[in-house]
Amino acid sequence: MSLFPSTLFIGFNLFSISVLATYLVRHYLFTFYGLIQHFREPRQTLPLLKPTVTVIVPAHNEENVIGDLLRRLEALVSKQL
Repeated sequence: MSLFPSTLFIGFNLFSISVLATYLVRHYLFTFYGLIQHFREPRQTLPLLKPTVTVIVPAHNEENVIGDLLRRLEALVSKQL
């Protein structure tokens, strides 16, 4: 007597093939649907956004010079943009 009876082995093979075929059909349906939607809808363009800049300035007891430093940083950043 073999480990797998032939009817059980054939049934398992048919089940495996049906599961693989189902996922193959599902994959193609989703792929074609995605392609159709991609080419059907007009492409949206993103608005032109100016980049933002964050500058961290460590300062402790710098009341006398912090104003000039911030003005120079702002001028430096605005020149490059």
